[in-house]
Amino acid sequence: MPTYQVTYLDTKQTLIDSEALFMKNLVTAKRSAEHHAPSHAEQIIIQD
Repeated sequence: MPTYQVTYLDTKQTLIDSEALFMKNLVTAKRSAEHHAPSHAEQIIIQD
């Protein structure tokens, strides 16, 4: 299973949180990141 690095940023581009996800594909990684994102996250960056 691929590993995806997920980074959550706020409106000032300040790092809120960063985590690694093990998901089958990018679509499921995106869905999981959006679901688990902090409420004040403005941007989600997903990298493999």
